[in-house]
Amino acid sequence: MDLHLPASLMQRVHDHGAAAYPGECCGFLLGVREADAWRVQAVESAENAVGEAGARQRYEIAPRTYLQVDRAARARGWDIVGIYHTHPDAPPRPSKTDLAEAWPAYVYLIVTIEVGQPTAAAAWTLGPTRFEPVALHCR
Repeated sequence: MDLHLPASLMQRVHDHGAAAYPGECCGFLLGVREADAWRVQAVESAENAVGEAGARQRYEIAPRTYLQVDRAARARGWDIVGIYHTHPDAPPRPSKTDLAEAWPAYVYLIVTIEVGQPTAAAAWTLGPTRFEPVALHCR
């Protein structure tokens, strides 16, 4: 599986992450899932529902936000195909919390923000017992 994310949308994720630093930011990847790829058409930022004190170590999206974004995406002919979030000053690898809270069929984009600047990104999907890497294509 591959993740196709236009460079302009990746820039929006980077900007969101830089603005949220030193906390984690989060949001949605909207688009279509094909047999061998996720194609992102839009990104939608979300409030990190853990609050400022917990945002340094994790993110959470409120269920109401999922419903609102899902309805808006479907109105445009899209689905929520994944979630993005940042890891402040940490590699773009899924954490134990990420694994515990992941949903099958979604793609997860993780962006490293170091000292307020995006430095790396990786995409993942949940396999039977662990995260599997996904090829990330930004053009």
